[in-house]
Amino acid sequence: MKGAVTEGRFQTLRNRLNDLHYKEALSRESSSLVENLLMDLLSSVETLQELKEGTGQQGQRLDVVLSEVAALRHDNSRLLTDNNTLHSELLDASESMDRLEVDMRSQLRALEAEIDHAGAALGASAVAARRREGELHALREAALRALRGDTPVAGGGGG
Repeated sequence: MKGAVTEGRFQTLRNRLNDLHYKEALSRESSSLVENLLMDLLSSVETLQELKEGTGQQGQRLDVVLSEVAALRHDNSRLLTDNNTLHSELLDASESMDRLEVDMRSQLRALEAEIDHAGAALGASAVAARRREGELHALREAALRALRGDTPVAGGGGG
């Protein structure tokens, strides 16, 4: 009887099976097979328990990650709204600056035209002033000659 177990092992096996509520009949010939199956079953139960604990830990980690993701989604939504608002404000400010630049350039051209007109008027005034100075100088010379008696004053000088 190669596969048979000793009386002590058989009794221990029987007690373990009873503890697990396996009350069916057990022959000594099949006790070795049942012992091996029981060891495999207990090993599988331990592995299952370890996997359940690991799954529980993974589930807790998943809950933490999901709550973090939910917070990030909320923040993302708020940040997108803020970004869109700032982008709109930036576009409005850019358009306003463009309009202001166009207005300033228009005013600058008007001022430059005014300066050109004023320069032309100033140039004409300077020419007229020089001409009047020349006339004044000629009249002064004629008056001085007349006072000295050099030449008689004729109708107002050389204009």
